[in-house]
Amino acid sequence: MRNLIPISSQSNGQLSNENQEIVSFCRDSEGNNLFFVTSAGELIGLYEKEGKNERNVETVHLIKSGLIQSDSKIISIEFIPDLESVCIAANTGEIVLYGVESKEAECVGVIDSGLKSMNWSPDYEVVAFITGNFTILLMTKDWDVLVENPIIPLHLSSSLPSISSNSNPRVSWRGDGQFFAVNSLDVADKRTIRIYDRSCTFSSSSEALSGVEDVLYWKPSGQLIASFQNTAQKQQIIFYERNGLRHGEFSLREKSVVESIKWNADSDVLAILLSVEGRKGNVLQLWSSSNYHWYLKQEVTVPGEKIVDFSWDQELPLLLRLVTQNGNYVEKSFLWEYSVKEVLNENNSSISGVFDGNQINFTPFRFVVVPPPMSDSTIKFPHNVQEISFGGEDLSVVLLSDGSLCFISSPSTRDPPQLLGELQNTKKWNQVRQITLCGNRIIAIHPNNSYSDSILDISFTRNSEGNSFESTETFITDAKKRILRIHYDANTLKTFVETSEGRVFQYCREDQESIAEFKAVTLGNNSTFPTPCVKFATAVMAGKESFVGLDSRGKLYVDTQLISAECTTFAFHNKFLLFTTASNVLKFLLLEQPIPANISELKSTNLNSREVERGSRIVTVVPNDFKVILQMPRGNLEAIYPTILIIDTLKSMIDKLEFQKAFVLMRRHRIDVNFIYDYKPQLFLENLREFVNQISNPDHFNLFLSGLKSVDVTTTLYPDPINPKSYTTDDKKVNLLCDRLREELQAVDSEKFLKSILTTFVKREPPQLEEVLEVLRTLREKENEIDVTLPSSSNSKRITAEEALKYVCWLSDVDRLYDIALGTYDFDLVMMVAQKSQKDPKEYLPYLSSLKRMEKWIQRYTIDLSLGRYEKALFNLSKAGEEHFETCLQLVKDRNLYESAIQVYAEEKEHLYAVSEAYGDYLSSQTYYPEAALVYQSCEKDAKALNAFKSAGDWKMTMTMASKLSKSKEEQSNLAYEIAESFRSVSRFGEAAQLFFDYCQDIDQGINCLIEGNEWQEAMRRCHFHNRTELIQTSLQMSVIESFETNRALLEKWNGKWVKKSERLKIVQTNKLLMPMLDKSGVPISEDARSMMSGMSSYSAASAFSGVSGVSRASSTSGISIVSGSSLLSRGSRRGKPKQQRRRVTGKEGGPHEEEFLIEYLKRILPTAKFQEDIGNLIKMLLLFNHRSKAADIQSMFQKYLELIKKDLTILIPVVLPIPLDDNGIPLTEEQQKKKKADNLTKEASKLVPKVDWRLKMFENA
Repeated sequence: MRNLIPISSQSNGQLSNENQEIVSFCRDSEGNNLFFVTSAGELIGLYEKEGKNERNVETVHLIKSGLIQSDSKIISIEFIPDLESVCIAANTGEIVLYGVESKEAECVGVIDSGLKSMNWSPDYEVVAFITGNFTILLMTKDWDVLVENPIIPLHLSSSLPSISSNSNPRVSWRGDGQFFAVNSLDVADKRTIRIYDRSCTFSSSSEALSGVEDVLYWKPSGQLIASFQNTAQKQQIIFYERNGLRHGEFSLREKSVVESIKWNADSDVLAILLSVEGRKGNVLQLWSSSNYHWYLKQEVTVPGEKIVDFSWDQELPLLLRLVTQNGNYVEKSFLWEYSVKEVLNENNSSISGVFDGNQINFTPFRFVVVPPPMSDSTIKFPHNVQEISFGGEDLSVVLLSDGSLCFISSPSTRDPPQLLGELQNTKKWNQVRQITLCGNRIIAIHPNNSYSDSILDISFTRNSEGNSFESTETFITDAKKRILRIHYDANTLKTFVETSEGRVFQYCREDQESIAEFKAVTLGNNSTFPTPCVKFATAVMAGKESFVGLDSRGKLYVDTQLISAECTTFAFHNKFLLFTTASNVLKFLLLEQPIPANISELKSTNLNSREVERGSRIVTVVPNDFKVILQMPRGNLEAIYPTILIIDTLKSMIDKLEFQKAFVLMRRHRIDVNFIYDYKPQLFLENLREFVNQISNPDHFNLFLSGLKSVDVTTTLYPDPINPKSYTTDDKKVNLLCDRLREELQAVDSEKFLKSILTTFVKREPPQLEEVLEVLRTLREKENEIDVTLPSSSNSKRITAEEALKYVCWLSDVDRLYDIALGTYDFDLVMMVAQKSQKDPKEYLPYLSSLKRMEKWIQRYTIDLSLGRYEKALFNLSKAGEEHFETCLQLVKDRNLYESAIQVYAEEKEHLYAVSEAYGDYLSSQTYYPEAALVYQSCEKDAKALNAFKSAGDWKMTMTMASKLSKSKEEQSNLAYEIAESFRSVSRFGEAAQLFFDYCQDIDQGINCLIEGNEWQEAMRRCHFHNRTELIQTSLQMSVIESFETNRALLEKWNGKWVKKSERLKIVQTNKLLMPMLDKSGVPISEDARSMMSGMSSYSAASAFSGVSGVSRASSTSGISIVSGSSLLSRGSRRGKPKQQRRRVTGKEGGPHEEEFLIEYLKRILPTAKFQEDIGNLIKMLLLFNHRSKAADIQSMFQKYLELIKKDLTILIPVVLPIPLDDNGIPLTEEQQKKKKADNLTKEASKLVPKVDWRLKMFENA
């Protein structure tokens, strides 16, 4: 499908004079110097001047210098890089070396028998000569003889014809230099190709054939050997394998004689120099093979001159050099490119043109994909095709090899293109390249000389019939630079040119009268691509005009930013830039999306990239569609439909409310049907009736409903590349759609959409199978009412209950459906379902029969009990009679149906009380004493209620129930003593004291309880209230002094522990932050290894923190911190805790859980709000007892401790690595990161120590 497009052409002018002709040439690949030999034995060297656009000429006359004989003819010239010399061979046997630097020539040897050919191996280590005696002479580059053998091996010479004296043998080396082939003519006028290895050992031979000419070239890749066979019937290029067997051929299009053939370095272009019968001079044709078909891609001619020699560049595979007989040296560079119409509108048929000699094969990819070498249509021209340009409208222009310009139609429909006519009133433009159709103008590159080009600008008119074109104005504007590419943007009607340095200009000519000018354009912050781009295009990206360029080494640029370093092809869609890579990936770049400075920040997803077959290239992307045409290396085509383009098309369809088209597209390409709702839920719900009217097919509704799920697929499978949403699920989504769609379907046609309506019930979460069976029952009843003997057209289309049931059984579990049908107590319906199931009739028929014989309520109770519907079973059994109450009560106890039973027997007091008492017993057995007590009260079981209140610790209700039960004062006092002592043992001193005061009249015990609980003020009040003031100076004061001593010792202990443990914790956390920096290999360090590093004594807190920046702390347990589910210092344990979570966390230095242990330990010695209140009360009581110094001392000590811990509270927050993203995944700036870290730190630290007003102002400045 690709065509060879010329991208540069330069000529050095004529070198020889009238008395001599150029015979051959070679090039110094290192110094870019050129060397030519003439028929008169003259060597001409063109040396490049550094920094100047000209060359020095050096001439050596080999005959006059005595280096070769006067009758000698030059048969070969080659540049030898290792020798830095030009090697020249003459037919008389002389071998001459010309030093490129020394500019001196010397004869290094003479072959007495003369020479027929000279060919150097590709590595220039060995040279093969064919001597006049028809022997093969191999020599090294130092002119040491390796071997000399006859062309025909000695062991075969007796059975084969000898070499003809008229033979002109040819030699060609394989690309790796391990084999070479010799083409020679025998006395029977037949040619044979013989294969030899590097040591000149015979390997194989071809069959001797008549008509084979003396041309030979081995494909560099080593697969084939090409030659030419000329017979009376046809002229064809023939191919051989290394084993000498024929391997295909192709015929030339005209009767010709081939002079020379050469493959390019990539082995994908075969250049054939030939003389065509009936044409002046000769032509150089470039052929290429694809899908076993040979295409004539280009024809190179030099008007009025004959090409005598040509060669391909070994580094730039598509750079061709040639020289004419008159000394005109020409360099032409080509590019493989697809010729496709690239206008981004829906009228573009994406038509592609493939050159093949004098014809173009067309395929409109919007409508059809035809594998090459076939095509949808073909147009033949009078001469070979050179180039084609598709215009923005339905017109294209073709440049032919004779320089004429022809117009063809390029319709937007499936109609084939037609040849319209040739441009009149203009000359032949043989040397122009890259013709571009820009409206009613044709723009092309016209070469000036080796160092600059001009822009050819031809204006033309078209007659009313559209079949005649006439040139009106022709302008040639000197660009004063070499132009690499022309690009016409048919969407903006702008023309751009790129110079060989990569600089881009806009070519402007307002009208026919104005002078053309070149305006420099801006590419980002520059006007030049980083490297010259052999292909570039324009597009609006992120709201501005951008230039996309691809250089010869696979670098893809957007303006000056590198997008990919391994791009092979690129193309534009309406909203995307598509490009393939050497890694066999097709990538998509949204044009609206800004490109980040670091392209690696663009995450690769299943949407914006997909793997393709190895070597795939983009042929075209159909605009306003979702079809991408790829070509494989072997030549066949593949049409793919990338999901990202389909999603873009679906969005457009949904926005236009084209639900039918969208749904068909989703079915065809297996897009999740949830997208039609998830894209714009509100839009879909508002137009649900339109959705129903457009789809109309019940099967499509069933497919849509069966695919519904709670996940939002726009957050998982098809995320928006610009505004991605976080992963979400909507548990109400499926039920909402089922309900809303059911309403619409019932309103439109409930009979037609019966199956879809049933699907809405089944698809709900949980499935509403009861409603499904109700619909089936109703449908069955309607069928029973219809008189089937009466003919009716509607009856034949009506879905029967049998069909509907069969469909429902397919959707859901038939056994589950059977159970639900049984729960309806409709045995006919049960029989219908059972017949669709796999149940054995021998089992379910007797069972159903036994149920039918039961009394109604017992029957239903039995069914519900078997189905596990115990609440319904209880209700039905309660209706069966009083004699079944005990069975009901046992069912309640067995299945814990107390709440249901209370509702069932709400109007039957005796039964209600029995159920309530059983309920209270159950709650008590489960230790739910408060609830049990209330239930006992409701059924007047006061004794049980008292015990339940007592067990619940509710002393007020316990004493109330004791009074209600008329217990004596002594019994109440004993009960109060018992409760008070239990409260005292669990530190409920205030409540215990109240019981002693109110019910036991034990003042001493009550005051002692208050003193034990540090409730000194209340104790003092009670002492005065009960006239026991002597206890104030004894028991109360002693308790305050003891509390002072205890708290003072505790604070001293905590202070020392805090200093020690906090310093150790700083070292541990700092070392863990440094751990990622120590691993040079990038392999994540294990948790145990990091913990071991935390114990390294070589790290100190000060030195470690000095090298760390960006440290963040948060309450999260992510990052490198270790947070366990339990702690050594935690109080108590939860019942049933997993064994793994109850592991013992030790504080061993350097242990794997040291950080966790230290954090939990330090949290344990943080003062709680209760502790701070107790300290405040202690200070006040010390003042009341005139212990001012002690009060000041304890306040000062506690204040210093608080200041100490608040300074280092942040270390108690687990250390995590900084995450430079916000909650929505958007990158934060460095300043935003710092602020976020500080805010989180302050917020979390403030929660650790509650604020309590405990201080006394009088001691703050003490």
